[in-house]
Amino acid sequence: MNELQQHYLDNVRRARQFVKVIYSPDLDEDALVQAVTDNARAQSAIKAENDALLRDPAMGVSLPLDQLSQDQQESIEDFAQHLAYFMRQEDNTLSHLLHRRLLEKARQQGNLDDQIKQSYFCGLTLYYLNKTSMHYHINLFTKQVREYFAFGGAYLDRLEDFAPETQSYIIRSFGNIRLGYDALSDADSTYYAANEDEHEECMRITLALPGIFSDPALQAKAPQFNWTACLASVHLNVTTYLTLLRQKKHLELTEPIYQSACYIRDHALQNGPSTEAVLKPSFQYIYMAASYHAGRCTLDELLHFLYEQCIHAAPDRYDPDSFWDNVYCCYYFFAYYSDFAQHTPEGDQCVDRLLLQMRRYVSGIPINEYLSTFTQILGKGFSTLPHQNDTVNQQLLYHLLDFHPPTFIHSQMVSRLACLLMTALMDLNPEYIVQHSDYATVEDVRLHREEILSLTEQCGQFHDIGKILIIDIIGQYSRRLFDEEFKLIQEHPYIGYTTLNLYPSTKAYAQAAMGHHCFYNEQGGYPACYRRTDDLNQIIIDLLTIADSMDAATDNIGRNYAKGITLEQLLKEFQAESGVRYAPFAVALLEHPAVLKEAGQILSVARRQIYRDVYGSRETIAQASSPPVEPT
Repeated sequence: MNELQQHYLDNVRRARQFVKVIYSPDLDEDALVQAVTDNARAQSAIKAENDALLRDPAMGVSLPLDQLSQDQQESIEDFAQHLAYFMRQEDNTLSHLLHRRLLEKARQQGNLDDQIKQSYFCGLTLYYLNKTSMHYHINLFTKQVREYFAFGGAYLDRLEDFAPETQSYIIRSFGNIRLGYDALSDADSTYYAANEDEHEECMRITLALPGIFSDPALQAKAPQFNWTACLASVHLNVTTYLTLLRQKKHLELTEPIYQSACYIRDHALQNGPSTEAVLKPSFQYIYMAASYHAGRCTLDELLHFLYEQCIHAAPDRYDPDSFWDNVYCCYYFFAYYSDFAQHTPEGDQCVDRLLLQMRRYVSGIPINEYLSTFTQILGKGFSTLPHQNDTVNQQLLYHLLDFHPPTFIHSQMVSRLACLLMTALMDLNPEYIVQHSDYATVEDVRLHREEILSLTEQCGQFHDIGKILIIDIIGQYSRRLFDEEFKLIQEHPYIGYTTLNLYPSTKAYAQAAMGHHCFYNEQGGYPACYRRTDDLNQIIIDLLTIADSMDAATDNIGRNYAKGITLEQLLKEFQAESGVRYAPFAVALLEHPAVLKEAGQILSVARRQIYRDVYGSRETIAQASSPPVEPT
């Protein structure tokens, strides 16, 4: 890396400290609000500096390909590798864009070895960008991932023609082609249909890989390659289909999965310390779960193993093994207990204890360092939460608070503003609700006033829940977002909709999560798959849409990407877009002086209180291992 690239990377690390900031509990409200504002300005300054750096030819992003020297190519590659290290992905998307440039350069030069290498890294970085959304059938980049890996994998039958380094990229590319298929998912597929043919093809490839890579003739073509570790990796891929067995699908995979689990266990024991106690937690889980499904151990033994792993986990360590013990094992305990076990008071107590323990662990995660990892954990774990109403609702909001406090604050503000507008609508124009809902009369609306307000409040709190599944993009404070990231952000309403639809207690809020970024006239906004309805939910969505804009446009405390404007200026914008982006009935509510005045109070007084409540209490956000960012 050159000096500018290192400076950019240092800025990325500085900016990450703003994702989850711990302030001194001794600060009074004014001092706390000022500290948050100062940090927002510091974020904005880092962003402006990095955006300027990206325009500098020395960074390698904008320099024409024909002007790239060999030294510059090596500098860019080193920079890209530092940006996308597996567990700590500093800036995975920029890494992908840099590898893509290097691939184009290799094509210009006709350098096949470098084309294979850069295609591999293009596929890997794009897969990590695409990974979480794949669990929701949102496959924006899946085809490209497959094409990148297929390019290198196509040379497997010519393996002996290449140098050892290129051989390794060919083998790994062939093994990774499976990553370019729709992920296994139990998500709702109403809008993004699951491609069953692709599932079957991916399964066929995955199950075939252990046999292909264990072929002595193939191994002889690349004698220096670590085939033993490679086989352990592809057997590990087979065990990902434990997801299907938990869903009681494709039971014919039980024995292949068990055999792969045994291979992984034996390989780990033969190539590491000699006792089972030191097996990685993930390997122990895979072996125990596969054994249960294959009838080699009982459900009680599996649940006991998972519970013991959880309660004896290190509560303040954040390495991969500790993630497994503290989070994954909890999620898997919930899944097997909920769907396979006879519930008992003792078992329910175990669930409660693990939920509390996981909550404490997650709240202390140094999110600044492991954004992508935690996104993946949440994506896999959401569907396993126990389905008791309080458990699910509280846990989702806990995650939102713990993983991205700014979005939690925004959701609380939107909830309050939407309730203000709904109250005004019931007082000033209840006939509109009668015309566009199942309530037959104005009196019926009044009788259900508290019920309507409660639904509005909850829809506001959960409307952005989908953002925590793309938190590594939402928490990108170090530069402008790239086009690929904007595409993913535009899917957060659908991700939220799908997540809320998983549980009986949150289904009522799913439509609001889906529709709050869509234009009133259906000619803009996102996601494109949403269609307006004529019901109470749509009324709430129309109020949420305007409340969302009100908070985002006027927040001068914690929003760093745009300067807040006055409510009076904003009302003029709403009026200009009434009937286009915003519902006319919702805009009309703000034209009442009393409603506008109350909205102003929420945007000033209530907003400060919410910031104080979220950032001013160590009970709210547990102490993270990263140091607090001092006000600048």
